[in-house]
Amino acid sequence: RQEVPQEQQFVLQQLEQLYGALQQLGLNGLQARKLMDFQKVVHTLTQVLAKGQADGNVCQLLGQMGQMIAGRDFNGALGLHRKLTQSSWDAHKEWLKPLKSGLDIAKRNIR
Repeated sequence: RQEVPQEQQFVLQQLEQLYGALQQLGLNGLQARKLMDFQKVVHTLTQVLAKGQADGNVCQLLGQMGQMIAGRDFNGALGLHRKLTQSSWDAHKEWLKPLKSGLDIAKRNIR
């Protein structure tokens, strides 16, 4: 993870922690399958950030999203996700789609 800029590591840490918390819930069916996809978000996003493939707007929104996930504000995080999909879907749909799934699962299951 050294290659990811320091200011972008927080969101990755929060996503990893969120994934761990969701794993503990023992989800099944569709939510379990979506959780498997969500697991790939951290790996893919790490690559994107390490290679500098995310522009300043994406990085700024991800930083805000990390704070919201840390505070368990999943509605707020989904709002930022909407902004990201509007501005950057073509470039980043590979991790944006499973990220939404993970945030949706979190919103339903974590208080």
